[in-house]
Amino acid sequence: MALEHINEDPNILPNYRLRIDWRDTQCSLGHGLKGVIELITTEPVKTMLLGPACSLVAMPAAATLEYWNLLQVGNSALSDSLSDKEYYKYFYRTNPPSSAMNPPRLAILGEFDWNRVAIIHENNEYFANHFDITKEYLRSHGIDIVTSESFDAGQVPREQLRNMKDKDARIIFASAYIEPASILFCEIYKQSMYGKRYVWIIESWLDPGWWELNLHVHNCTVEEMREVASLHVGVDFLGIFPIQDVTISGLTPNEYEDIYYNRTNQQQLPGEEYAPYAYDGLWTIAMVLNETQTHLEQTNSSFSILDFDYNNTHHIRELFENSIKNLNFKGISGTIQFNRNGDRFGNIKVEQLIDNELVTIGIYYQNGELVWESEKRITFKGDIPIDGALYETVYIGIRPVIYFIFSSLSAVGVIVACAFLVFNIKNRKRKLIRLSSPNVNNVIATGCIVCYGSVMLFGLDQNIVESNMYITLCMLRAWTLSIGYSMAFGGLFLKTWRVYLIFRNLKIKKKVVQDWHLFGLLTILLLIDLIYLFVWSMINPFFKETKTFPPEIVNQDLILLKKKDSCDCKQLVQWTVALYVYKGLIMLYGAKLAWETRKVSMQELNDSKYIGLSIYNVAIIVSIAVPLTYVLEDEPEVVYSLVAVAILYTTTCTMCLVFVPKIIVLRGTESDTEVTVTTFNRSRAVAPETFTVSIEERVKQKEHELQKLRRDMMMQKEFTDTVHRPVSIKCDADVPSVGNINTSSAASNVVI
Repeated sequence: MALEHINEDPNILPNYRLRIDWRDTQCSLGHGLKGVIELITTEPVKTMLLGPACSLVAMPAAATLEYWNLLQVGNSALSDSLSDKEYYKYFYRTNPPSSAMNPPRLAILGEFDWNRVAIIHENNEYFANHFDITKEYLRSHGIDIVTSESFDAGQVPREQLRNMKDKDARIIFASAYIEPASILFCEIYKQSMYGKRYVWIIESWLDPGWWELNLHVHNCTVEEMREVASLHVGVDFLGIFPIQDVTISGLTPNEYEDIYYNRTNQQQLPGEEYAPYAYDGLWTIAMVLNETQTHLEQTNSSFSILDFDYNNTHHIRELFENSIKNLNFKGISGTIQFNRNGDRFGNIKVEQLIDNELVTIGIYYQNGELVWESEKRITFKGDIPIDGALYETVYIGIRPVIYFIFSSLSAVGVIVACAFLVFNIKNRKRKLIRLSSPNVNNVIATGCIVCYGSVMLFGLDQNIVESNMYITLCMLRAWTLSIGYSMAFGGLFLKTWRVYLIFRNLKIKKKVVQDWHLFGLLTILLLIDLIYLFVWSMINPFFKETKTFPPEIVNQDLILLKKKDSCDCKQLVQWTVALYVYKGLIMLYGAKLAWETRKVSMQELNDSKYIGLSIYNVAIIVSIAVPLTYVLEDEPEVVYSLVAVAILYTTTCTMCLVFVPKIIVLRGTESDTEVTVTTFNRSRAVAPETFTVSIEERVKQKEHELQKLRRDMMMQKEFTDTVHRPVSIKCDADVPSVGNINTSSAASNVVI
């Protein structure tokens, strides 16, 4: 048909008549090469070659014809290998290559936000090369290739499909010739990999109704094949350009179709989808010959296109090449223009099998635009499928309600500590408070406040704190808890150390331990903390470690990917253990002091009983909480709860044991009934250190209670002897006496 139209056109090759000498290659390599050899070895000399139709024959033919200087124009060879100009120098084609399917495939994926695809194809050179290019193209556009499988012709791809199913592949590209495609879709049916969760996108250039053909190669029925093939999506070249412009032949695409079907008696012939490309291919050859002859005439050359020979004696082949590279005209299949690879960008149609009939649902034009025939775009058996189970990243952290509870409790603790601090400062001149080292008590309360603050810091996680602040948070946790512990328990232990020096260590006499001595020792403890933490931060600084847990399948469409951020550093265990050992030694020494001073019965001086209770609380809680935090490290909320409870409980108990007894005593003490102990230096008088104890109720007790007071007085004498101060006794009233304690029913003072 094209030959007739060309020869009838007076503007194309005037004074020349185009002839075709053809051979049937049967898509066979042997038959194809035999035909090519016959054509080039028989008269007359062939000017150009149209075809062969199959890539299997076109590739060796193109590689061979180079040595005869023959240009070759393909019309249905799809192999992407033919785009390689290094091997196929003189090959051009009017049909797009297989890789032209990739832009519309990508456009379809983009329409439905699909980013994961799987690939399965028949195992041969054509499909392997095509999908290698496809995978590279898709990956370059951010598409994740879940898996790529291949199977031999005649093989049932059972394992390949099972692997795709295990990897949750749902959007699948498939390609094969008719028989392998039938086997593939039968196995798809058996493995239930179709329906509302799957989308199969294939190259639909196979024969019409291919899913119902070749039933003998598998054991699926026609009904089963129809069911599995239903609603599959196909992409294929659009041979007939949909816009009805007049083409180079003077026909519109519709007029061409009318003429074509008149000649075929309205029958659809196999391979007719490539007929427009063959039509345009012959017109391409005619246009190249026409342009070359025109050029030769315009340059007054003595040669014509008839002077072409296989040795390219007159360099006419170069003129053919130059003409075909600059070619640009409207053909039946669209604009004919070749790129540097000898390919053209054709139009691609998107089809779908609806009611057992392939329906064109969209067209991908050469300009990169995908136009759908309807707003529905693609018909699905349900909602738009997703490309795989959704991976929802969940950071395991601390629920706001848990953090709010413990932060609130911590805030209450801070308020109570501040109240105790105010109480201590306000009553610092009261004799009972002054006796109990109020300045050290202030340090203890401040340390408790710092410990309470650490509870709030431990509750901050990646859901609250920005990533760049997380490392700073890690450091603050370690510093606040360590320093707060040293201030609270260090102050408590140092108070007991002073009592120990005065009443139990008989070798150290004549030694007056004042508050500045205690603050000096406390400063040393804090300096040790600061130096240790600073060295730790310099040698092995903290960093944020993100741990990803195994995926948790919620349902077929949702998978939870849990992550957890935590503070970590090199040799974290070693640094932490060393800190625990150091704090533990301080606690053990405090326990020793408490034991040594347990019989000192002056309530104002001795906190040994309360220290013992504090150490007991800390030891029990820490021995339970610390191991559990390591065992349950993958449960941040549980770990935080354990740490928060441990800090809140031990800090609150310690603080209450220090301050609550004093509050109770002060509330029950009357100012006019007291025991006063005043000490003097032998050489000069100094400011008195006064210890006050209420005796109003004691004078009314029995003799064994008076004996207890006698023991207290003996200890007071010991204390006086320690600092070498004289003893004088003065009785202001005649009252009955028991031992060396004078009492009176009226208000009276015993001054020692």
